Amino acid sequence: MLKDIYFFNSRGLSEELKSGTFSEVRALKHLIVTAVIGRFSFEFPVEIAFSESEISMWKSLASLLILIVSGVITYYGLWLAYQANEKGDGKDFFLRLASLSLPIGLKLFMYFLVAGVALGFTSTLLISGLGSVGAVITVVAMFVATLVFYSLFYLQLRNHIAIISGYEKV
Repeated sequence: MLKDIYFFNSRGLSEELKSGTFSEVRALKHLIVTAVIGRFSFEFPVEIAFSESEISMWKSLASLLILIVSGVITYYGLWLAYQANEKGDGKDFFLRLASLSLPIGLKLFMYFLVAGVALGFTSTLLISGLGSVGAVITVVAMFVATLVFYSLFYLQLRNHIAIISGYEKV
């Protein structure tokens, strides 16, 4: 079952999608694996415990802001990917979307994990050295990094679909 799934090779998958030899059943397998892995979510492996209610309020506001901004990024990211597909051959958008989400997402998740570990180490130093100011800096850094990774996902998705559909050349 897993032998015909592209876990990291988004270029190889793009070539197969472009040639038209990639089936809907294989796209469904990619979508299922993406959904199962996606249950783990894209969150930094850093948890900052605040005892001060004021800082906790700021953390809650930052979480709400991430939710809103990531929703906007998702909307425009999917819209731009769809437009690139339509400006090309206009075919198989959902097949391409379902298939490419896995390898693009997994590659970015690996980078995200490394960045999270680095941020976790750095945040420990910041919080122990700067206290509340270090905690705020850490929350802001996690916010920015999360938005960058969401943006990179949709940018790569759009670029792969633009090439597959013939809208852009390699």
